[in-house]
Amino acid sequence: YRTSAPEQSEGPTFETFLSNPVHLGDYLREQLSVEVLNDELRAAAEAVIGNLDDNGYLTISVEELAESEQIALATMEEGLRVVQLLDPSGVGARDLRECLLLQLADRAEEDGLAWQMVEQHIELLDGRHSK
Repeated sequence: YRTSAPEQSEGPTFETFLSNPVHLGDYLREQLSVEVLNDELRAAAEAVIGNLDDNGYLTISVEELAESEQIALATMEEGLRVVQLLDPSGVGARDLRECLLLQLADRAEEDGLAWQMVEQHIELLDGRHSK
């Protein structure tokens, strides 16, 4: 037997089971929150995170970022290094070469052939070089 009144349910709705997507900046800030950093270094790392593009690349120069945030260049560079140690590996890179090198470093492969290829010959992958 059904009534014409809408059903009232005390249980959770379907929407409660849907997950909210986690954005890269939020994910990085969450990791940064557990790092022991002084206030200036934390501000520098936050500024780096805030200037990453959707792919995790830093698209502004460290010098410009330091100037715009009024943070010493050395501190901003250290803030970038802090971000580059976060997960996912390669985040905070300024170009593909740096991204790949960060990923290889995360795997402790600095002495391998892949490292040498990326470090010395990445430009050959762009397809503009003839044999």
